Amino acid sequence: ALTRAIRIDPIVIGGMLRGRTTSGAEAPPQGPARHLSVLLHLPAVRIAVTAAVISQGVMAMMMSTISLHLRAHGHSWTAVSIALSAHFLGMFGLVVFVGRWVDRVGRERALIGGLLILIAGSVALLGEVDLAWVTPAMLVVGIGWNVSFVAATAMLADATEPVERAGLLGFADFLGMTSSAVSSLFAGVLIGAMGIGALVAVGTALALVPVALFAARRHHARVTAPTA
Repeated sequence: ALTRAIRIDPIVIGGMLRGRTTSGAEAPPQGPARHLSVLLHLPAVRIAVTAAVISQGVMAMMMSTISLHLRAHGHSWTAVSIALSAHFLGMFGLVVFVGRWVDRVGRERALIGGLLILIAGSVALLGEVDLAWVTPAMLVVGIGWNVSFVAATAMLADATEPVERAGLLGFADFLGMTSSAVSSLFAGVLIGAMGIGALVAVGTALALVPVALFAARRHHARVTAPTA
């Protein structure tokens, strides 16, 4: 019903944006849409997709097992609900403010910041198994995912023309949802066999991968930059 209610087809809006010029700037290229495989070879797209998939997976690892962790330490289902509610608030309740912040500080800095926030929230779960400790930690995990996922999505949108955008974003979301499913299954096995410390260690290592990719990209840019 909502789709039917849109008065202008989004593809028409995309075509209008492609042909628009502002402040004397040249219009975007008018060639055919690039294939998904071509887009995935762009360095910025590869890093953004990797960050989106990993942030989704790490967040799901923590979200899917925190109820088991709390229940194993004698907490009620009410306590579980409170902790998860704080997590969902971090994931979705602050998205308007997060979007503005990403625009203000820049996509790359926001993405790195979001991943570090996600790591901080995950590491905080190693503290007291108390509702007053776990609840803010899960809030931080949610905020970290929110920031990193919004920033990664914005990077993907920036790297594409309107006619290419939906396909790339849909593919990234598909990978992210698959990552959530796989990581949730893996997290249950890991926390059952080795405890939450191992889960946090794996999540931290994964979240640092996109940060390392950004660092390598910056280093390569400095090395290859022409000197005066």
